[in-house]
Parts: sequence; structure tokens; C-alpha cells
Amino acid sequence: MNKAFIKKYGTLLLLAAGAGIIFQLPYIRETFYVPIQNAMNLSNEQMGLLSSGYAAMATLSYFVGGIIADKFSARKLLTFSFIVTGILGLWFSTFPGYTVSRIIFILMGISTIITYWSACIKATRMLGTDEEQGRLFGLQEGLRGVLNALLVFGMTAAFTHYSKVADEVAGNYYRYPEFYFY
Repeated sequence: MNKAFIKKYGTLLLLAAGAGIIFQLPYIRETFYVPIQNAMNLSNEQMGLLSSGYAAMATLSYFVGGIIADKFSARKLLTFSFIVTGILGLWFSTFPGYTVSRIIFILMGISTIITYWSACIKATRMLGTDEEQGRLFGLQEGLRGVLNALLVFGMTAAFTHYSKVADEVAGNYYRYPEFYFY
């Protein structure tokens, strides 16, 4: 295989993996809805408002994302997005309370759409000619779906294993029975 082929499809694989990973943080509340709700003592309404804060900011972010992507390097925007979204995810992992969590999810609407998604689209577009665009975008979406599914299965397995071990130590065998695999 030649270096150009490896670089093109290696970059496409990284973009797809990045999209699968970066969007797990704002959507983790859906994957682990009940455990997060219980850990933070949130109502269903509050959980929904976390989603709506992210969705509202993401929707507004689509309008300016392309402009930002055209003005700045895709590589710098992607790096910025991973760092900022990672910091926001670490902050959310401390269970900071409802109001701060809303702010975190609103900020994730910016870091995942304005700076990541638009730069990801730009980087994918730059990988090939006009004739290759459909194949590249289709391949990126397919890879993102497969890699995202593997990530969610891994996260669920890790959560199940560690929450089961923690519950056994604490004597709480049935705290999250819907997450245990028998």
C-alpha cells in the first residue's frame, strides 16, 4: 500500500473514531440514564433539561460552525474540541450538581458542534476529490457507527463489572439489576 492511501484512510479512521468518542460525553446521560439520575438525585424533568440545554446550544452552533471551520485550521479545532470536551467530561464526572451540569452540557454543545463537527466535515471533505466525497462521508459514518457501538458495549461492560464489584463489597446486590448480565 502506498503512503497516500494509508494517510487518507488512517485520517478518516481517526476522524470517525473521534466523532464516536467525543459525542459519547454529551450523550452519556442517555446510556447511563438511571445511574446518573440516581447518583445526582435528579428528576426526569431535570435529566430532560440537561438534554435540551445541549440540543439548543448545538442547534445554534450549527449556524456558526462552518464559518469557524473556514477561518481556522481543522487540526487545531479538532485538538481544541477534544481538550475542552474532555475537561468538561471530567468536570461532569465529579457530579457537580444540576445547575453546573446544565452549564457543562451547554458548553459541550459548543465544543462538539462549533469546533469539532464542522472541523470534522471540513477535514473529511479535504481528504478526497469531488468524485470521492460520497464514499468518504459514507465510510466515515459507517466506521463511526461501528466504533461507537464497540465503545458503548465496552463502557457498559466496564460499568457493569465495577458497579457489581462495588455493590458486592457494600452488600447492595440489586442496586442496578437492569445493568447486570447473567
